[in-house]
Amino acid sequence: MTIGVNGNDPLFPALPDPDFGWSRAGTPRFRPEVAEVVVAWLNDTERRCPGGGAVAYWEGEILVLVDRLAGYEDGYLPTRIAPVDGRYAIGAEFEWERTTTAHSPNTRHNGL
Repeated sequence: MTIGVNGNDPLFPALPDPDFGWSRAGTPRFRPEVAEVVVAWLNDTERRCPGGGAVAYWEGEILVLVDRLAGYEDGYLPTRIAPVDGRYAIGAEFEWERTTTAHSPNTRHNGL
């Protein structure tokens, strides 16, 4: 699956949400090593196109996701994501797209 930002996004293998599957209501779940690449990609995207995206960082095994736009709202708290069954559910508010492409020049990881 990939996040649709500019059409050149990398592909990230993930499992579907156990309750909602591949739908807008579901959040894909990533292995830790893939979550690290997703975090690096989010931060790089925000660096290249400042002001509109999310950034993320690690506090031990907790992933902290900061919405740069919502961060200015009173009472906003970043999303803290702990692994569940060894996977991170990243980007509940993102526009994830499911892809059936097994390989692409932008693929960074193979396999789920």
